[in-house]
Formats: sequence, structure tokens, C-alpha cells
Amino acid sequence: MQHKTWILVLLLFTGGMVFAPAILADQGVLVADELYADYENKQLVARGNVVFTYRDYKVRGEEFYIDLENERLTVPGWVEVETEERTVQGRNLSFFLPDEQGTLEDFLLLGEAEETGEPIVIKGEKGEIRGEDLFCTNSSFSGCDAEEPHYHLTAKRMVYYPEDRIEFYSASYWEGKLKLPAIPKLVVSLQEGADDFDESVFGYNAADGFFLKMVYRYSLSGDHQGKLLFDLIQWKGIGQGIKHWFPVGANREFSVSFYHLDNMYFEHDDYQVQAAWQEKKGNLNYDLGGKYYDLGYPEYGLRGNFNYRSNQWSASFQGETGQSGMNPQFYLYPFRISINWRPGPRTRLTYRNNLYYREDLTTAEVITKKYQNNLEFAQTWDLFSLSGFQFTARVKQDYNYSDRYQRQFYHDLPALSFQTPAINLGWPGYYQGNVDFLRLVEIKGEAEKVGTRTDLQLTRRSLGRSLWQQGGFTLDLLNTNHYQWYQVAGETFRRGAISLGLTGTQRFGPSLTWTNTFSWVEAQGDAPTDEFPRLVTSSHLFTSGGHLSSSWRYNTQLVSASLSGGYNFSRAYHPWYPVQGTLTVTPMPNSSIRLNATYNPNTEEYTYLYLTARGAHTSEQGSSFYLEADYDFLEQRWETLEVEAELKNQHTAALQSDLSLRYSFFGDGLERARLGLTYDWHCRELFFGYDFIRQEYIVQLHYKIFKEAGFGYGSGEQGFMWTGAEQWGAGNEFW
Repeated sequence: MQHKTWILVLLLFTGGMVFAPAILADQGVLVADELYADYENKQLVARGNVVFTYRDYKVRGEEFYIDLENERLTVPGWVEVETEERTVQGRNLSFFLPDEQGTLEDFLLLGEAEETGEPIVIKGEKGEIRGEDLFCTNSSFSGCDAEEPHYHLTAKRMVYYPEDRIEFYSASYWEGKLKLPAIPKLVVSLQEGADDFDESVFGYNAADGFFLKMVYRYSLSGDHQGKLLFDLIQWKGIGQGIKHWFPVGANREFSVSFYHLDNMYFEHDDYQVQAAWQEKKGNLNYDLGGKYYDLGYPEYGLRGNFNYRSNQWSASFQGETGQSGMNPQFYLYPFRISINWRPGPRTRLTYRNNLYYREDLTTAEVITKKYQNNLEFAQTWDLFSLSGFQFTARVKQDYNYSDRYQRQFYHDLPALSFQTPAINLGWPGYYQGNVDFLRLVEIKGEAEKVGTRTDLQLTRRSLGRSLWQQGGFTLDLLNTNHYQWYQVAGETFRRGAISLGLTGTQRFGPSLTWTNTFSWVEAQGDAPTDEFPRLVTSSHLFTSGGHLSSSWRYNTQLVSASLSGGYNFSRAYHPWYPVQGTLTVTPMPNSSIRLNATYNPNTEEYTYLYLTARGAHTSEQGSSFYLEADYDFLEQRWETLEVEAELKNQHTAALQSDLSLRYSFFGDGLERARLGLTYDWHCRELFFGYDFIRQEYIVQLHYKIFKEAGFGYGSGEQGFMWTGAEQWGAGNEFW
């Protein structure tokens, strides 16, 4: 039989009657071995390898009947209906084309979960298609093998809402051939991080003993959804809770939860009430929450997270405040603000704030008060055909109330700097000017000291033509004019220095240079070295006489280092310059370790020894880390330490370990230390976890079709209290 392709542009003439199915003509393509018109029944008949393409549907079978008057497709035998998201097979299809609704018998749906890529297998005796939704009777569901699944669910009636949920009525769970008792209704969510089918967890910790959390999800009319929570906690009692999500529109979520625990050991009824709101609005994502607990004593709190991203702005805020503890404490932690503004390539504004505050409400005693404020602004511009003028401003605060009597704290309030480009003045050469101002505040205990320093420099730069050059060696003139003004406790100090000399630079390849300078310095004036030594800088440069300074510089993509020092030939007492060194290692992009050191050869002691580390990296295997650390070796203390690591290791094809660590200098020290082992069990994963801080073990069975949802670490906490108990692996914690 000759193969024919027919485009559904048909004009059927029967007597004076004309049938012109214009809708089908615009949207349908039919391919078949045989195609003819049944004028009597006003239908089109196709037989043999039939493929009908209509909108997003592709329908295959052996015998098709298209009712041109009612625009209905009927396939009496085997049929396959394919869309981009899924494939449905069965018998006796009746499908109304304009409404995209129909029925199908003995159907089999094959699809994929959007987030995980795992198979979705649905079988049924009779199904009804309503657009993307599917309603079926005497059906089964599995995320495993279609023919011999390790597990499946059966139901008298099932409703499938793609990428949202599946509702089972009179549902039974089968583990292999073992059937568990039926329940009236079961709702399985297909949304990321929202499934409760695998949410139940069993575990043990030192505070609560053995515990079991069980969840039952429900769905009501009007998109109302929620879950019921049941807790069995060995050393506390039995708890029941409900968490309900209200329909509030697209990109929004509002939930309220209530929980009750019959605490049989303390003979008290514990209650929890929580509310949360989330919304995504353009470039802004935010969520707000509130809680109130009656645990025999009241606890309450408010929290908020805001994240904004655009081409010019990025900003984030995280804050929580409230009352906690049997001995009531007011707390404000975390409280973090981060703002970056780049309106153009020449303007930059950054601000970071960190605050941790606790107060005993009974005694009004401040238990903890730590804060950091860092504000930096930089602006460059061109003027009179000269490019490279730069202005920077900085405000820096770092304070720990607990150590206020043990050491000094210094705040830059503010530090200002103005710098010109190197300007060609003709025969004198290129000169560059700098004006710096610093207002420094020293705090120790209740005492406060304030001092200011204004610094003016005019320095000749080795640009343009040099005095002499041979190979990698260059000789040039040196001239520096340096003036300082100080004000401390109402007293003014002034000093100045003018130096003239020669500078020789030897280059050893592209990475290493050695520079030596011999100069004569004329200096006068004084500085508050006794009154405010932290405010005074560069004193070795303000002494008259002959000076020799030397510096080494090394720079590669991985390592950069510098070392400098000098000697004053005209000074018998303390003639050596401070030896200053820096070492920076950049092992990977966005990560660096920097060591700064200053050593005084005259007193044979270090005056500055400081380590700075910054890092953010994610490996191909999924491991990631974030590091922000500042350590003062001389005072032996961390000024900043925020560390987070997620380390994944694939030991065998089926066994993977996950180590999660977080340490916060501004928080409670070690905030997270968890080890998880995941065993790949075909269509499921067996998870074993241990929380080192809580000394808690948990065991969970996860179904791969669902995206890492369910209770996890911290599940021993009653109800919905534990902030990390909603998801164990979805990375929803703010950083």
C-alpha cells in the first residue's frame, strides 16, 4: 500500500454540505499508510502506522477516527500519546482536541521528575486526561523499574498534577510483594524540597533518647496544603502538630504551624506557634518569620532574610531577635548586612556588618556584645586630560564587649585618602601626590582616646626616561617630600622630611625584582609616640642623615611576596628600619591566604604578625568551602573566623560520605559538625548521619524521585522547632 502524508486541510463535499475543519487545519498533521473520508459519519479514518501531531501532542497507533464535527479523536486499539514531559500508553483513547481532555483504558504513564531526572511510572485501569493533569482509577505509582519495581503505591483513585503533587485515595504501600495497611488519603509532593513521602526519620541523641518523626501530608480544595506531624520522643513524650500552607499567589508562600507536646516527664504541655512568609519579587527574594513557644517558660522571636541582586547592586540581610532560655535572655543574632554597589567601573561601595548580642533580662547584664562594621567607598575620575585621580573612604569598627578590659580596640572613624596620578612636570620628572586623613579611636574598658593624623606626600616616580639603564638594571633619581600633622588630647604635633637620592632596580626575569635606594634625609618635628603610639606611622623615615633601603618583590599567578628593610647610617641608636614582609598564596580563583609581618631588628621583636584568609570554591564533585579568617599572632586571637565546608567523597560506586562543618567567630563557635553516609540502593538511598555537636544519630530512607526533602539533623527537637529540621541536604541555610 502506498504510504501517504495528509495535511489536515480538507473540504468534504456531501451534496450541498461543506465541512471545513479550520481548527484542525491550522494545528494538526496526520501521517498514515491509508487515509480516507467517511462522508456518512462525517469523520476522517486513518490506518497503518498512524502518527498524528496536534499542538504539543504526538499520538501513535494503528487505527484513528477523527470526528470532524465534534473535533474528537478516537483510537480503539493500542495508542501512545507523547508530550515533551511524558509518554502515556494504553487502549481505547477518546480525546477532545480543543479542550485537550479525554479518557484512556489500561494506561501506562512514563515520565521524569523535573529536578531529579528519576522515572515516574503510573499504571491504571482507566484514566482521564485534563490538559496536563491525569485522573485515574485502580492505579499504581512508582519511581522505580516499570516491570518489577522495588516499591510502589496502589490506589483506588489517583490524581497526578505534574511538577506539583500526586494524590492517592485508599492508598497502600508495597515493599516488593509485602503490602502495608491502606490509608484513606496520601499526598506526595513533587516540588523541590517539599516532599514528605520520605520525611519520616528515626534516630537517637543524648538529650532526647530514641525518637521517631512521622509526617502525613494533606491537600484541600483551593490549593490549600499542609502536613500533620507526629513525634514519639523517648525522654519527652508524644507530640502532634500541623503546618498549613495558604494559597497567596505566584512566587509567594505563607504558612502557619501549631504543635503540642505532652511532656510526660516534666508533666507539662508544651506548645509552639510559628508563621512564615516568602516572596520573590523581581530581583528581590525575602522571607519573614515569627515564633512563640511555651516550654514551661516563654520563648519568642522574629527573623528576616532579604537578598537582592541586580547589575549594579547586590545586598543581603539576615536578622533574628527575641527571647530564649529558662533564664530569659534577649538575643540579637544573627544580624548580618552585606551591600555591594557598582554603578560603573569607576565607583564602588561595599558595606558589611556583623552583630552578636545577648543580655540577661533578669539582671540586665550584657552577656555578649560583638560587632563589626566595615564601610568602603572608592571613586576614580579624570581631570584636565589626566586620568587616575582616586578617592577612598573607610569606616572600620571591631569590638568585643567581653574583652573590653583585657585589650584595646581601635576604630577608624573615618579613614580618607586622595591620590593623584603620576603627573609629568617636565625636567623634574613624574610626581604623584597623596593626602591621607585618619581619625583613630582607642577603647579600653570605659576609657576612650581619640587622635587624628593628616599625611601629605609628594613623591617622584620612576617613569619616563631613567638616568641609566643596562640589561635588567635601571638607575633613577629619588625625591620624597613627606609631612605629618597629629592632634591628640588637644595637643598638636608636626613633622616633615625631605629626601634626595638614587634608586637602582635589578630585574631577574619577569617575576623577581631587587630595589636598593641610597638617600639623604633632612627631617624636623615630632610625633605623639608616647601619647598615642598606634596613631604614629613611618617614624624611621623622619630621621636626618644617610639612609639605605632595600626591597625584594616576587610575583606569579600562584605566589606573590615582598620583603623590605633599611638602615640609617647617621643614627647610633635604633638605626635599623622595620623589616616588613608579605606573602600571598592564591591556590585557586576567589581564594587567597595572606601573611603580613613587621619585625623590629632594634628591639628584636615582632610588632605586627597577621594572617588573612579568604576563600570560596566548589569542586566538580560537589564539595565546597567558604572561609573568611583574620588571626592576630601577637595577641593570639581570631578577629574574624567564618568557616563553612561541605566535603563530598565517593568511596565506592554506591557509597558516598558528606562532611559538613561550620565555625563562626561571631556565633557560638562550632555551629555545625555533621557526618553523613549515603548508600545508593537502586531507586532509593539509605542515609546514616551523625551530628557531633548534638551527639545525635539519624537513619533515613530517601526515594531518589524526590529532591532531598524531609526531616534530618536536629529531628530530635520536638515539633518544628529546629531550624535545620526541614531539609537535610538542600543547602537552604543562609550564609
